[in-house]
Amino acid sequence: MLFEKAKDHLVSSAMNINEISEELGFSEHAVFTRFFTERAGISPKEFRNTGF
Repeated sequence: MLFEKAKDHLVSSAMNINEISEELGFSEHAVFTRFFTERAGISPKEFRNTGF
């Protein structure tokens, strides 16, 4: 569920990665980036740029 929320924020909001990580309760954006990359196979930035 957290991963789905992350994807939704990346696609549909103007929030930056730091803001998204804070919104989702991560202590640091690096922890969020690791979490996201492990599940998606690409970084949050790459995910946003590809327009999934």
